[in-house]
Amino acid sequence: MDITDNFLFQYQHQSRSLPPSQIISHSQNENLNTSQFSLLNSTNSPWSCSSSSPDPLRILQIYLGKGKVATANLPKEAKTHKIDLILVQEPYSKGAKILGIPKSWNQWLSENGKAGKISLPSANTPIFLGIKENAVAIKIQTSIGPLSIISGYSSPYSDIQNTIQDISQFITSLTQESVLIGAYMNAHSTLWGYPNDSLRGNAMEDFISSTNLHLLNVKDGGPTFQQRNAKGWPDLPLSIG
Repeated sequence: MDITDNFLFQYQHQSRSLPPSQIISHSQNENLNTSQFSLLNSTNSPWSCSSSSPDPLRILQIYLGKGKVATANLPKEAKTHKIDLILVQEPYSKGAKILGIPKSWNQWLSENGKAGKISLPSANTPIFLGIKENAVAIKIQTSIGPLSIISGYSSPYSDIQNTIQDISQFITSLTQESVLIGAYMNAHSTLWGYPNDSLRGNAMEDFISSTNLHLLNVKDGGPTFQQRNAKGWPDLPLSIG
């Protein structure tokens, strides 16, 4: 069985009724094996799809566990939830290509193939910024200016500092710009919902603090990963600007 978990968030530049990162809805998606979506509205990040459209930029962050069926379900989920961009971790891929998605979708993968980015036709044409071993970055034009978006992944069996360094290098090169990060770090911290802290979680807390990142997770918002006997908060959406 394919294992997935995901995090859906949007940025609406017209609404000012909700505080930053407040969850406004949850839904279980049976097609993606008890995956949980979290729909966010952040007034700190008021990006929309284009300079002429008031519609929010809708981004899905999803861990696919190298699942063929889960990856093939992305077009259906994108249509259902009107997704513009997808940040994927561990997609079903071969030869630096994500398999099972429409050819009209732009895609990029990190050097190790575990962190990816997919841009749908509904989003403005992205600018490719670069890839690293554990991360990939693009830039997209929004209604209030450019937004750089980074996807990153750290296996629970690898040194988390490697992914932190890759993401940090992208951030350093993007001074004075708005940045959105969707990372699957396998790091436990009470700051984003876990009942305990881990060394990996401590490393992420230090990185978030030292880089002045804004954590978009809501502590009491529910897990982004859930199965019969397990749940967790491994998906970390972060922003600057």
